Amino acid sequence: MKSKLYIGVMSGTSIDSMDAVLVKIENNSWSMINSATREFTPSLREQLLILSRESQSISLKDYIEINTKTGIEFSKCINQLIEHQGMKPDDITAIGLHGQTLFHHTES
Repeated sequence: MKSKLYIGVMSGTSIDSMDAVLVKIENNSWSMINSATREFTPSLREQLLILSRESQSISLKDYIEINTKTGIEFSKCINQLIEHQGMKPDDITAIGLHGQTLFHHTES
Protein backbone atom coordinates (compact mmCIF):
# COMPACT_ATOMS: atom_id res chain seq x y z
CA MET A 1 0.00 0.00 0.00
CA LYS A 2 1.28 3.46 -0.89
CA SER A 3 1.99 5.66 2.11
CA LYS A 4 -0.24 8.67 2.63
CA LEU A 5 0.50 11.99 4.31
CA TYR A 6 -1.89 13.70 6.70
CA ILE A 7 -1.80 16.91 8.72
CA GLY A 8 -3.54 17.37 12.06
CA VAL A 9 -4.00 20.84 13.55
CA MET A 10 -5.12 21.93 16.99
CA SER A 11 -5.11 24.80 19.41
CA GLY A 12 -6.38 24.97 22.93
CA THR A 13 -8.59 27.30 24.90
CA SER A 14 -5.51 29.23 26.06
CA ILE A 15 -5.39 30.51 22.46
CA ASP A 16 -1.65 31.09 22.66
CA SER A 17 -0.62 29.14 19.57
CA MET A 18 -1.65 26.48 17.11
CA ASP A 19 0.20 23.24 16.43
CA ALA A 20 0.29 21.23 13.23
CA VAL A 21 1.76 17.77 12.77
CA LEU A 22 2.61 15.95 9.54
CA VAL A 23 2.28 12.17 9.72
CA LYS A 24 2.84 9.35 7.27
CA ILE A 25 0.49 6.38 7.40
CA GLU A 26 1.50 3.19 5.66
CA ASN A 27 -0.20 -0.18 6.10
CA ASN A 28 -0.96 -0.45 9.83
CA SER A 29 1.67 1.96 11.11
CA TRP A 30 2.25 5.67 11.26
CA SER A 31 5.19 7.96 11.87
CA MET A 32 5.48 11.64 12.64
CA ILE A 33 7.49 13.46 10.00
CA ASN A 34 7.52 17.00 11.39
CA SER A 35 5.54 19.59 13.29
CA ALA A 36 5.06 23.35 13.34
CA THR A 37 3.84 25.85 15.89
CA ARG A 38 2.54 29.32 15.12
CA GLU A 39 1.44 31.96 17.59
CA PHE A 40 -1.82 33.77 17.08
CA THR A 41 -1.40 37.45 16.24
CA PRO A 42 -1.85 39.53 19.42
CA SER A 43 -4.97 41.28 18.10
CA LEU A 44 -6.69 38.06 17.01
CA ARG A 45 -5.75 36.34 20.26
CA GLU A 46 -7.31 39.20 22.22
CA GLN A 47 -10.51 39.03 20.15
CA LEU A 48 -10.78 35.27 20.71
CA LEU A 49 -10.03 35.57 24.44
CA ILE A 50 -12.76 38.17 24.85
CA LEU A 51 -15.23 35.85 23.15
CA SER A 52 -14.15 32.93 25.34
CA ARG A 53 -14.41 34.79 28.66
CA GLU A 54 -17.85 36.25 28.37
CA SER A 55 -21.16 35.19 26.97
CA GLN A 56 -21.40 37.74 24.23
CA SER A 57 -23.43 38.43 21.19
CA ILE A 58 -21.51 39.52 18.15
CA SER A 59 -22.73 40.64 14.80
CA LEU A 60 -22.59 38.30 11.85
CA LYS A 61 -20.11 40.69 10.23
CA ASP A 62 -17.77 40.49 13.25
CA TYR A 63 -18.15 36.72 13.43
CA ILE A 64 -17.23 36.34 9.76
CA GLU A 65 -14.23 38.65 10.21
CA ILE A 66 -12.89 36.74 13.24
CA ASN A 67 -13.59 33.38 11.58
CA THR A 68 -11.73 34.46 8.44
CA LYS A 69 -8.73 35.77 10.40
CA THR A 70 -8.58 32.53 12.39
CA GLY A 71 -8.73 30.45 9.21
CA ILE A 72 -5.92 32.49 7.66
CA GLU A 73 -3.71 31.90 10.72
CA PHE A 74 -4.39 28.15 10.62
CA SER A 75 -3.58 28.06 6.90
CA LYS A 76 -0.29 29.89 7.50
CA CYS A 77 0.70 27.24 10.05
CA ILE A 78 -0.24 24.43 7.66
CA ASN A 79 1.58 26.02 4.72
CA GLN A 80 4.66 26.61 6.89
CA LEU A 81 4.77 22.89 7.68
CA ILE A 82 4.27 21.84 4.06
CA GLU A 83 6.86 24.29 2.71
CA HIS A 84 9.43 23.36 5.36
CA GLN A 85 9.28 19.78 4.07
CA GLY A 86 9.68 20.92 0.47
CA MET A 87 6.25 19.53 -0.35
CA LYS A 88 3.25 20.80 -2.28
CA PRO A 89 -0.31 20.95 -0.92
CA ASP A 90 -1.28 18.19 -3.37
CA ASP A 91 1.11 15.83 -1.54
CA ILE A 92 -1.22 15.86 1.48
CA THR A 93 -4.09 13.36 1.53
CA ALA A 94 -6.21 15.18 4.13
CA ILE A 95 -6.07 17.77 6.90
CA GLY A 96 -7.85 17.40 10.22
CA LEU A 97 -8.78 20.78 11.74
CA HIS A 98 -11.78 21.31 14.01
CA GLY A 99 -11.41 25.06 14.36
CA GLN A 100 -10.82 27.16 17.46
CA THR A 101 -12.43 26.10 20.72
CA LEU A 102 -13.64 29.13 22.66
CA PHE A 103 -15.05 27.30 25.68
CA HIS A 104 -16.15 23.88 26.84
CA HIS A 105 -19.76 23.29 27.80
CA THR A 106 -19.55 20.17 29.96
CA GLU A 107 -23.13 19.94 31.22
CA SER A 108 -24.99 16.97 29.76
